[in-house]
Amino acid sequence: MFKSLLSWSLVVVCLFSLGFGGFHFSEMRERSVIIQKEQDFKIEVLMPVVKVTTELGPHSTQGGSGVVVRSEQREDGGYDTYILTCDHVIQVRMGPLYSIWRVSYIEFYDHFTNKIIQASAKLIAHDTDKDLALIKLDTKWAFPTAQLMPPEELWRLRIDSKVLVVGSALGGLPVYTRGDITLLFKDYLEVNAPAYRGISGGACYLESNNMVIGLPNVLRTDIDGILVPHLVGVVPIYAIHKWLDEIGYEFLYNPDVSTEKQLKTPEITPREMSLETR
Repeated sequence: MFKSLLSWSLVVVCLFSLGFGGFHFSEMRERSVIIQKEQDFKIEVLMPVVKVTTELGPHSTQGGSGVVVRSEQREDGGYDTYILTCDHVIQVRMGPLYSIWRVSYIEFYDHFTNKIIQASAKLIAHDTDKDLALIKLDTKWAFPTAQLMPPEELWRLRIDSKVLVVGSALGGLPVYTRGDITLLFKDYLEVNAPAYRGISGGACYLESNNMVIGLPNVLRTDIDGILVPHLVGVVPIYAIHKWLDEIGYEFLYNPDVSTEKQLKTPEITPREMSLETR
């Protein structure tokens, strides 16, 4: 009788242990999935967005945000990295009529090492009317890149689509906010994700697939000029596609186009840009 009770006790203990072991394994698996999702979010959404800075003087700067859309290795081992931003982020007003357009450097925040990496930047092209600019880096390392939504995916965009807006708000590290598409046109997009100064040129993602659908560029104001932080204008992906086609950089969103395709017009220099007016 005692042996029988002991045997049953051992069986119960074993089953109890296996149950807790299974629970522990399930908990570890769930934790692993959560950690992986967080890492993917950092790599796909947060880390491609950088802070863009233009030096105005010894102790004066201006800037905003940018989003890395391609980082490819050259034959010499270095990397060509392309960043989209807004024209007004790199515009320096020299007076009521004249401006120059230039960029000094970008700052990239590595979420895994908590380090800020600075890299010199070169302006490739810009368009004041479209509020778009393209920057290029020459580095020894690759950057995390965001994916521009291709034309065949545009059908996914609709009023009420969930979006993420990422930028260097108030000149700090890139952060994200969440909202919905409230207005949708080929030349204009508006979302209700909270935003602040400094996010211009960052990224607006479709949350369902983490693809870039535009660059935040306008914070709406009321009749008294007070910012309305939950109404954000966005340069839509339609306009970005068209502009990249015009300047010969279609390969930044279309993998079927060779990267050897060059810019149709000469690269702009600060001296040439100083002759441009808004």
